[in-house]
Order: sequence, then structure tokens, then C-alpha cells
Amino acid sequence: MPALESLMLGEKTAVVFDIGTVYTKCGFAGETGPRFIIPTAITLVCRIRIVY
Repeated sequence: MPALESLMLGEKTAVVFDIGTVYTKCGFAGETGPRFIIPTAITLVCRIRIVY
């Protein structure tokens, strides 16, 4: 794995997150594609409050 080899040499590798509306992709900069693709899940909690 290139990312682990660079960590052993003391170099820093940037982690990239692409948070999209359907999928979230993450991986390391410089690689050809994402390592993980997972569904994006957003939960909104709405409270209705009546103020008199």
C-alpha cells in the first residue's frame, strides 16, 4: 500500500473527503480513485416551538 509506505518514511499524505448529495467518497491524495464510497445520510431534527 503506497499510503502506508509513505507514513513509514515520515512523509504526510493528505486525506481527501468528497461529501456529495448521494455518496461520500474518501481516500488519499495522489491515488487514482477513492478507497471508500459510502451512501451519504443526513438527518434533520426539526422542532416546532410556539412562542406566545
